[in-house]
Amino acid sequence: MVQITETCKQLIALLTDFLEGELDAARCHQIEAHLATCPYCHAVVDTTLKTLALYHGAPREPMPEQVKQHLVEVLGLAKNSTE
Repeated sequence: MVQITETCKQLIALLTDFLEGELDAARCHQIEAHLATCPYCHAVVDTTLKTLALYHGAPREPMPEQVKQHLVEVLGLAKNSTE
């Protein structure tokens, strides 16, 4: 069983910034050192990178109008008819 440490939790909290290259060099070095020794975090980062690659490589399909309208209603973005 993999032991999730405080360092693992910190990496997960910084994952987006790390993958987008928004962290300073010292922090990136710390994360890379942790990834070299932690199979759990390595798997998380690897899976995230593969998921992003699949997403970016997928063809763009237009959203059906019925789905779009449902999202607008669910998110409360529909304008009131009294405005």
